[in-house]
Amino acid sequence: MDNGFDHIKWFRDASPFINSHRQKTFLLYLGSQALQSENLANIIRDIALLNSLGIKLVIVHGWAGLLQQSRASIQDNAWSKFLDAIIVPEILDSCINLISGTQGRLLAQLSAGTPNSSMYRSDLVVTTGNFIRARPKGIINGIDHHHSGRVRKINRTALTQQLDNPAIVLISPIGYSLTGETFILDPRDLAAEVAAVLKADKLIFFVANDGLMDDQSKLISEIMSNELTADLNATEQPILHAARRAIEQGVERCHLIGFKRDGALLQELFTREGSGTQVVRHSSIRVRQATAGDIPGIIALIEPLEQAGYLVKRSRELLESEVDHFTIIEQSGVVVSCAAIYPYQDMAELACLATHADYRDRELGDLLLEAVTNQVRMKAIKKMFVLTTQTDHWFIERGFSAESLDSLPENKRAYYNYQRNSKLLTKVL
Repeated sequence: MDNGFDHIKWFRDASPFINSHRQKTFLLYLGSQALQSENLANIIRDIALLNSLGIKLVIVHGWAGLLQQSRASIQDNAWSKFLDAIIVPEILDSCINLISGTQGRLLAQLSAGTPNSSMYRSDLVVTTGNFIRARPKGIINGIDHHHSGRVRKINRTALTQQLDNPAIVLISPIGYSLTGETFILDPRDLAAEVAAVLKADKLIFFVANDGLMDDQSKLISEIMSNELTADLNATEQPILHAARRAIEQGVERCHLIGFKRDGALLQELFTREGSGTQVVRHSSIRVRQATAGDIPGIIALIEPLEQAGYLVKRSRELLESEVDHFTIIEQSGVVVSCAAIYPYQDMAELACLATHADYRDRELGDLLLEAVTNQVRMKAIKKMFVLTTQTDHWFIERGFSAESLDSLPENKRAYYNYQRNSKLLTKVL
C-alpha cells in the first residue's frame, strides 16, 4: 500500500512538469557508450514514454566507439587516421555500414511493442531521412580530412513536419553533399546544430557519469554555459563544447544525465531535484511577483508545512484574494519558494515563507528574504516582523530579534492566535 501511494504521489508531483513539457521539442543524444550500455533498453522505454506524453523527440546517435569491434580488419594507417577524426576512403564503407546497423538496431528497439512495455499499443512511429546536407572539412593544417564532414544545411521544414505528424525523428551522423558524396559527421556537434536549428527546448546528452561534479565530487545541478571550462571534465569536453555552442545559438537548456542509471531521464525531467546537470545561459531560478496562475503551485508548496504545524492553514479562496501579497521563486516554471508581505502602518509582516524540501540547500530562503525586504524598504517601511512557532532561530540568524506581543500593530494584535502561541520577531530595516 505504501509503495503504491509513493507512486501516486510521484505522479501527482510530476503533473506540472508533464503539462509544461507537452508539445515541446527535446533532442536526445545517445553516444556509443550509451548504445552499448546494459541500461539502453530502459532508456528506450523511457523515450517511448516521453513520446506518449506529447513531447516531440529527435534522437541523434553516435557510433565511433563501436568501430573498435572491426579493428582487426582495418589497416594500421587507416586506424591512426580514424583516431585523429579523419575518415579515409579505405574505411568509409565500414563506417557507413556500422552507422546504418546502429540506426537499424535503434529502429527495432523503438518499434518493439511487447506487453508491459512503454511501447505496447502506442503506435509509435520513428522516421529517418536525408535531413542533413554536408560539406567536407577539407584540408586543415595541411592534412586532408577526406570523408570527415561538417553540417552545411539542415532541412528544418522536413524535420518539423515529421515532428508534427507526430513521429520520433532518428538522425544518424551521416550527411550528403550536393555532388553525391557521403561524409561522416561528429554526432555531438550534429546534435547541437540540429537542436539550434529546431530551437529545441532541451538538448539532452547521455554521459558516463550522472553529470558534472565539483571539487568535492558533488553533483553540480546547474551551471551557466560560460562556466563550462576545460578543467571541469576532460572526458566530456566534446559534449561540453557542443552544449555551450547550442546554448549560445538559442537552445533553452542542455542536460547532462547518466546513461547507466535506470530512470535518470525521467527523474531529470519530472522531478524538482532532477538527476544530472542542467546547463543554461542564465539561471533558471527566477524571483517574481505571484499571479493567480501560481496558486496551485503555492498550495502544493505550503500544504506539507501546514500539516506539520509550521504554517497557518490557508484556504484556496484566501490565497486567491491575497495573491498580490506573494512573491515566489520558480525554477523551470515550477514554484519552489514563496513568501507574503502584509503592510501595517509603519510595519510589515513577513508571512508564509516556505521553500520546497529539495531546494533548502540552495539558500533560496535567503534570496527570497532579500527580495521581500527590498520591497518593504521601497514602501518606506522601517520595520518588519514575523510570527513563528518553529523557525525562530533561522530568523534570528538573519538579524531578527525577539519582542513582546505588545510590539504588534494593534490591528494585527486583535487577530493574534494565542492557541498557536507564536513568537514575535522583528527586524529594523
